[in-house]
Amino acid sequence: MPILPIYVYDQPVLRRRAKPVRGIDGALTKLTEDMFETMHSANGIGLAANQVGSLRGLWSSTFPSPKNGRTRSPWSSSTRRSSGRKAK
Repeated sequence: MPILPIYVYDQPVLRRRAKPVRGIDGALTKLTEDMFETMHSANGIGLAANQVGSLRGLWSSTFPSPKNGRTRSPWSSSTRRSSGRKAK
């Protein structure tokens, strides 16, 4: 999986509105995996899709887990969670 370029301050892509994720397909799965690899290679703990040039409403995060060291979590802007349930 490739390491993606990370866009930083004052890049136009960072000011554009992301599009909601409507379904999971091969391209989204690949983007998610590439984002995790990119985030870990930069020693980061979170990364939004627009930071790697994609306007998909998606972000990833990693946080410590007592069981296996770290846990990966992809999130979509179209998935709002409250009390562990998907909001209507």
